Amino acid sequence: MRKIIGILILVFLLIFVGSRVLKKKPVQRAVRKTQEVAEGSRRARKAGKKVGGLERREKKSKEERKRERELRKLEKKRLKEERKRQRQLEKLRRQKKKKSRKKKVGMYILQAIVMVENTPYALIDGKQYKVGDEIMGRRIVKIESDKITLDYFGEITTVRVGEGCVPLGTLKTTKRK
Repeated sequence: MRKIIGILILVFLLIFVGSRVLKKKPVQRAVRKTQEVAEGSRRARKAGKKVGGLERREKKSKEERKRERELRKLEKKRLKEERKRQRQLEKLRRQKKKKSRKKKVGMYILQAIVMVENTPYALIDGKQYKVGDEIMGRRIVKIESDKITLDYFGEITTVRVGEGCVPLGTLKTTKRK
């Protein structure tokens, strides 16, 4: 039984390999194409045109080659300087973003006091607050023309325009790497 299976596998293998080897390849098409390319290049040469890959390279003098080398070196140097400038600009942009992030955390600085229709509003970090609103757990009790009064669990504090509403020690700051 094993011999029969081995013989069958060998027969199928020979048929497969034989069909691949004996298969006719379209040689005529490839030959015709190369002949057309050669004919086209002959016509182009007769007309005085250059044909891709078939024309001879022009010989250049040593001075011309030297100038070309120098120009390439200068171009490389210019590109290197340009990349360096781009990196520096990107670094500055990142630093500016980091600084703006710190401002976004908020120092809760009283910027101004505004009266709208006889209602006083305190402008703190660009946001409007009225009497009764809370800032980091501190409730606004009173808004006067140049200061506000805050209540934090019975502790009353007064904040003038330009000062921070929340002590710096209570602000959470996170260090980013």
